Amino acid sequence: MQPKPITVLCTFFIALAAHTQSAFNHDDFQKTVRVTDVEGRPFVNPAADVAGTQFFIEEWKNGSIKLFNNAVYNHIPVRMNLQTQQVHYMEGTNELAVMPSLVRELFIYDTVNGQPIVYDFQSGFPAFEKLTEHSFYLVLSNGKTKLLKSIQKDISEEGGVLGGEVKKEFTAYERYFLFADNKLQQVKLNKSSILQALNSQQAKIEDYVKANSLSYKSATDVGKIVDYYNGL
Repeated sequence: MQPKPITVLCTFFIALAAHTQSAFNHDDFQKTVRVTDVEGRPFVNPAADVAGTQFFIEEWKNGSIKLFNNAVYNHIPVRMNLQTQQVHYMEGTNELAVMPSLVRELFIYDTVNGQPIVYDFQSGFPAFEKLTEHSFYLVLSNGKTKLLKSIQKDISEEGGVLGGEVKKEFTAYERYFLFADNKLQQVKLNKSSILQALNSQQAKIEDYVKANSLSYKSATDVGKIVDYYNGL
């Protein structure tokens, strides 16, 4: 998981302050969104026998939800389900999942080594293979060109040979994309892929990487490269 510095979002929330609730209004939120599993019931974990977790972070974290109608709800206990691509939140003792087509963006606030960080998940991008416009991406660089990380979790099985026990666990599948001009372009974390995708500024990028001792194999460093590219 790649953290996003909290300072990136300060301006965003100041600009929205006049239009958003300072605290989570549950009744208002319930009037705006419908909650679901398929039949609209509270979420029940269907995978109690599966090792690992389907969530980005298993523990509940404070978060903010932005809907496609631009309504923003702050100070909500949330977690991101990477198997179903749904945002979960708590209503009393019930865990509920918001319909995927309603949520544009999810901010999850956390701390790592005592430092505050924000994870920014966005949806609404063009469909790509099995990814739909409702799939969520973790934003690693946010500008005219975005660096996005797709994380999907599925249940994998092993064993079961000759009647042996079948072991199940959640497995994460990760892919990286650049988004610009309303197009998604898949990239790999290596020098040739990144430079080919950002070829209009290749020489300057190579100088920047060398001067700052960055690695094309690090998602965090590639996020810095895309930030630099956006500033050229």
